Amino acid sequence: MIEPRDPIFPGAAVMAGKKVAPDAINLLVQDHGKVMFYFNAYEAASEAERRELERLIAIDLLAHMALEEEIFYPAALGEIEDEELVGESYDDHEEAKQLLRRLAEPSLDSEGRLQIVRELKLAIQEHVDTEEAELFPKLREAGFDAVSVGKAMAARQPEAVAALTGKPLPFGEGAETEDTESRHVH
Repeated sequence: MIEPRDPIFPGAAVMAGKKVAPDAINLLVQDHGKVMFYFNAYEAASEAERRELERLIAIDLLAHMALEEEIFYPAALGEIEDEELVGESYDDHEEAKQLLRRLAEPSLDSEGRLQIVRELKLAIQEHVDTEEAELFPKLREAGFDAVSVGKAMAARQPEAVAALTGKPLPFGEGAETEDTESRHVH
């Protein structure tokens, strides 16, 4: 079992009752760092560790995408008039979901899994680069209320993660592990 450094769970401070004003953009940047950590660990991991990392990547990406699609992007569209930039983000999410579905194919061998994870990593890195270099600065410049949106996201995140860890992910039978939930829902 892999023992990666436990990246910061963005909603942890809020869940612990700490008086922290969550900033939506900062929460998303933290999520980006966390999933990139998992991608980077993947290359050097054993086969069993890779399967666990695939689950962690899927959980984190799907929860992150849910927060962006349900809360962040609608709020962003209310602040900036660059519908094309936000639309690209939705397209990026669809590409990631398609790659996750391909990764779930039971007949996929180790080399096929590695190739798909590499494609997914590249797609996510491009998405992250666009958000962090273009979308987030435009929102900051427009006076985006990142704290209000961040509060909604921090409140929704534990539910999004729990919904994914409470049921099997698309990785076939036996994919659920006992400590996956304990690592994600603190």
